[in-house]
Amino acid sequence: MSDPSDNEVEINHGNGDDYEVVPVGPIKKLERRIDEMEQNQQQGGNSQDRVVSDMIDIMKTNQKIVNDMTESTHELKNSVEDLTHKMDEVVDNMNSFMDLLKEASEVDMEGEVMGDMESRISRAIGDEMQDVASDIKDSNQEVVENLNNINESLRRASASQESQGFAPSNQQSGSGSPQPSSQQQSQRGNGRSNQSNSGRQANRSKSMNSDGSTGIQSRQSNNGHSGSNSDAELGNIGDNSDRMEKLKKKFSEE
Repeated sequence: MSDPSDNEVEINHGNGDDYEVVPVGPIKKLERRIDEMEQNQQQGGNSQDRVVSDMIDIMKTNQKIVNDMTESTHELKNSVEDLTHKMDEVVDNMNSFMDLLKEASEVDMEGEVMGDMESRISRAIGDEMQDVASDIKDSNQEVVENLNNINESLRRASASQESQGFAPSNQQSGSGSPQPSSQQQSQRGNGRSNQSNSGRQANRSKSMNSDGSTGIQSRQSNNGHSGSNSDAELGNIGDNSDRMEKLKKKFSEE
């Protein structure tokens, strides 16, 4: 290894100033290193500024998100309150609707019950009216038959009276008032029975009661009168026959 003193060059030994030759390579390296460090420092400062600005932006965004969430939460709270009130209204409306349905069902059941009762009553009344009408028809038929029997009895009585005639008036005065024959008594008995049958139907027909009772009473008075002659009796029998025909027509029309 060489001595450093060998590399030294003395210049102007007498002036007293010392000079030496130094290699510049290490110095240049140091200068380049310093330049690199300065450049790196400048680049690092820019990156830090960018990081700080990014952090600030993130914080601002986070704050905005927090504000939006707060507003959304407040709006959601208000919406939930409104929904609660609306749900209460819906529940009240449903209760009212159920009450109306219950009342309507009760009214329908009452209407059905009333309709059934009315139909039953109407059917019962209709059946009863039919029974009454049939009874009245049967009664009228019986009355017509009784009147026919009375008319036939009167005709037979008139025919027998015409054929037999009456006893002379002197025999009547000698024996007193003439006694009615057995045939006349049977006719009067039949007339009374027919009169009782006709009397049972008097409540259904007022005019029939009046005409029938008049005809029967007239026949009884004609049959029971001892001083009438044969011509008067025949006239009364004819009148009774006319009345019987009228009654028959009336009952037939009814």
